[in-house]
Amino acid sequence: MKKYILSHDFGTSSDKIILFSTDGSIIRSHSETYHTYIGPDRESEQDPEDWWKAFCQGNVVILEGIDPGELACVAIDGTDPNLICIGKDHKAIGRSIMWNDTRAKDAAETWNQKHETQINAGSAAARLLWMHEHHPEILSESAMILSTNHSYLIYRLCGKAVCDTDSAIDSGMYIRSERRWNTEMLKEAKVSLDCFPEIVDPTQIVGEVSENISEKCHLAKGIPLIGGLPDASAAAVGTGALLLHNAVLSCGTSAGIMYKTEHEDFGFKPFSFSISAGSSYNWALKTLLGERDFALAEQMILNSSAGSNGVIFHPYLSGERKPYSNPSAKGSWTGLSQATTRNDLLRSVVEGIVINLALILEEIREKGYIIDEMTITGGFSRSDAICQIIADVMNVRLHTLRYPDLSGAIGSAVLGGVAVGIWEDLSVIRQFIQFERTFVPDQTASKFYSSRIALFREIYGQLESVYPGL
Repeated sequence: MKKYILSHDFGTSSDKIILFSTDGSIIRSHSETYHTYIGPDRESEQDPEDWWKAFCQGNVVILEGIDPGELACVAIDGTDPNLICIGKDHKAIGRSIMWNDTRAKDAAETWNQKHETQINAGSAAARLLWMHEHHPEILSESAMILSTNHSYLIYRLCGKAVCDTDSAIDSGMYIRSERRWNTEMLKEAKVSLDCFPEIVDPTQIVGEVSENISEKCHLAKGIPLIGGLPDASAAAVGTGALLLHNAVLSCGTSAGIMYKTEHEDFGFKPFSFSISAGSSYNWALKTLLGERDFALAEQMILNSSAGSNGVIFHPYLSGERKPYSNPSAKGSWTGLSQATTRNDLLRSVVEGIVINLALILEEIREKGYIIDEMTITGGFSRSDAICQIIADVMNVRLHTLRYPDLSGAIGSAVLGGVAVGIWEDLSVIRQFIQFERTFVPDQTASKFYSSRIALFREIYGQLESVYPGL
């Protein structure tokens, strides 16, 4: 039996890589970063070649002293929904339009006015229609169109174009009930069905590392490749929430809540993601402190009180898609006074991000789901001050993990192990779960924050009509 599983978790800003032993131990981990190109009209793009370079360089580091022939499989997850156009030469045509790009708002509105099947402005479907309107020459040159970076990497590794079921649904171009791509939409965009990948299951072996690419990516030929999941769904698997019946609060560049349902293949329903979470917090650190000094930030947050001395922050620095689908939304501080301090401003950013997420939680609860505890993944889980704010604002018991930044990679590794028969099913995730702390909500603070949530919503309503003119 092979000894290792290699897992790559491609997030918005970096590829988090883990080498696992088949007994569930983490041998080592590593991270490779890549650049996001932000334009003046809220364009957000990445170069697929940068993903490939990160993948190859990451393999060099993570496999030092390891025989690649001992890998049982390679499992990859990635961001979605993106839009990646690939030419007849098998190379990406320009940059990928990323999940947090907001240029396709008008294209989505035009489609929704004419069709019964509605699409979101942040979907790959909307970006496809936008591309048809603004750059039809790119679509005419495209031999394949993908919506995730892990699909792109699989394509580079084995020459096969695939898309996992979760990513297909997220793309807005897939009719789930009929398990097919929306041919009506493709016809409007003047794109052939042949340009779209095969739909595969997350634990399906979809190909193997080809001989002509193995040396370039520092892997052995013939290593199985797994269908995989979007990064958020992989993180949900990696937290073990399927077994524990918890919701998952995923806090990275963006943030969202995933919760258990009876109808999802892997037990989770991603209730969409806000665009700005970690990105807003990092912006605040750089703007207020000049650097990302997390220790200083922790103390500053604690030096301000609940409610941030009357200041409310709306974290819409790149528009928003949940809880408000509004690409035109703008970030703002409300309630500034002569008494406002930098501590208040920083805490208000955290509270604004969390209150925005609490509105998403409200919608989930209104559907009848009882959520009184959550597991948190991502950077925010490393801050005790932020975790307590989350517990208080959302009125939940909040559990942190020993490896909060590696949940996606862990989830992908488990999917890979199940795919190649190392493990029977996802229950093996119990071997990976290591909780660290639990934050209990302060009921007095929770009651106070409920009024702040109402005020946050009211301010948004007052500003909504103003945003397009800013």
